Amino acid sequence: MLSKEKLEEIERKILEDLDSQLAVVKSEVNFFIDKDLNLYFLREFIKSYTPKLLKKNAEILLDTLLNYLMSALLEVVRDKDISVKQSVVQADIRERIKAWALDKNNAFNPTKFMLKEDEEILERLKDVAPGLLVAMGGAATAVIVSDNILTKLVPGLSTLAGSAYVIKQVRERVQRLKRIWKKNVDNYLDINKKLLHSWLKSVIEKFHKEISNL
Repeated sequence: MLSKEKLEEIERKILEDLDSQLAVVKSEVNFFIDKDLNLYFLREFIKSYTPKLLKKNAEILLDTLLNYLMSALLEVVRDKDISVKQSVVQADIRERIKAWALDKNNAFNPTKFMLKEDEEILERLKDVAPGLLVAMGGAATAVIVSDNILTKLVPGLSTLAGSAYVIKQVRERVQRLKRIWKKNVDNYLDINKKLLHSWLKSVIEKFHKEISNL
């Protein structure tokens, strides 16, 4: 019932939506990466949260795609015989295709998210909490509250300049680690974009096959 041109148009539209949704996922994940949180907690959170968020947005894309397809179908049958309209209604095509797309054998499942880490950085950081950064290195412990230099001097670190150096090194290591994680997010989304495109295309093909049998 739907022309090849119409199906291609719908595929182009859903790919634009796919890019938009991936941009939303990237923005939200990076928002958390930029937060001053415990690095160990943050690492585990990002590893589990990113695939969950991606799967949630995949279901949004599925609903959007089905809206496009159903709108195009209703436009085609608008001037058709009443019996054709009834067959479309009775087929409950939207819910059938959605159930098929979300079935465990057909559903989109994001790949496992693996974060590459600089273990040296993690070993040197005992705790990173909102407004508080504690770095463990040798005999020196430096404590920072926000951007203010509030340094607790202990044996082995006798000058403010020395404390500032430790602070600077810790901040640089944290930022380097977070840049690595952001690149991991980009690569992860690129891989899953291809999988999502393939999944959405399979939904279009399934829809076309089902309505051809009406």
